Amino acid sequence: MRVADGDPGVECQVDFGYLGMLTDADDGRRRKVHALIFTAVYSRHMFVWLSYSQTLTAVIAGCEAAWEFFGGVFAVLIPDNLKPVIADADAVNPQFTHGWLDYAGHAGFLTDPARVASPKDKPRVERAVQYVRRNFWDGETFTSIEAAQQAAAAWCRDTAGTCMHGTTCASGRAVHRRGAADAAAGAGGL
Repeated sequence: MRVADGDPGVECQVDFGYLGMLTDADDGRRRKVHALIFTAVYSRHMFVWLSYSQTLTAVIAGCEAAWEFFGGVFAVLIPDNLKPVIADADAVNPQFTHGWLDYAGHAGFLTDPARVASPKDKPRVERAVQYVRRNFWDGETFTSIEAAQQAAAAWCRDTAGTCMHGTTCASGRAVHRRGAADAAAGAGGL
């Protein structure tokens, strides 16, 4: 059954996933690279933030980069139960970390976390980790996480962003641009 998409600029689903290994340019050691993947619910446009860690600092840096990429802050962020965000996962009354509450209040969005072990709560981003790993990461050799991040942003904009989506029958970037213009004309989100 198809889930309603809501209005442009309102909801963004977020998930962390492991991509692979990268040699750290600073110290020469091999490190795990994680992707924080943001998927706009209305348009399916996505942004990928790369990090060596899954910390609050990494999540906030990813959010800031995502807001810049999308052209604004979404009204509601729907994360998986990320430890830097959720102190205690509860279906009715989730407890957020203090750092996350401070950041969300400052940035001006609400957080509506997915229920534990409930991938149907964030279906737009659930398969995105595999998609990013197979279509962006696999087969690439990056010299630094900064170079990989630049490539990820370009890939989101120019490759993933221009692919025709099966549900919307349009590219994520085109739908996002139309939706952002609609939201700017009205009172919603971006």
